[in-house]
Amino acid sequence: ALLTAMALTSEGYVPLPQLTNLIRPSPAPRRLELLEQVFGNLTRNLLQQDAIPYEVLCSLFGGPPFSKPLQTVLDAFNITDSNQGSIHVDDFFDYYVDISAEISPEEDVKFEQLLNQTWSSKK
Repeated sequence: ALLTAMALTSEGYVPLPQLTNLIRPSPAPRRLELLEQVFGNLTRNLLQQDAIPYEVLCSLFGGPPFSKPLQTVLDAFNITDSNQGSIHVDDFFDYYVDISAEISPEEDVKFEQLLNQTWSSKK
């Protein structure tokens, strides 16, 4: 019954993102609100507010080099000084929803501290 509710690939497999969304718990509304605030603050003055370009990250955080928490995020998105990629809103949310799943629901403060430590530590 589970597989009939899912869209299988032509090879008969369930795509990993679809399976992950089934297993991964939805984050608490407060956590989603925090993510919206953080991403909104980072893209507030951009013409296109669906991604954070590398040059914006550099101007906001005085890098490279970046703080260790921010560099960890950039590494996760494979963003380097040489490829100068960007963080798309969907990827940002997916990344932090995965992180959120690892932090117990009773520890919203810990999740908020993680976001603040990463995105508020401007130089």
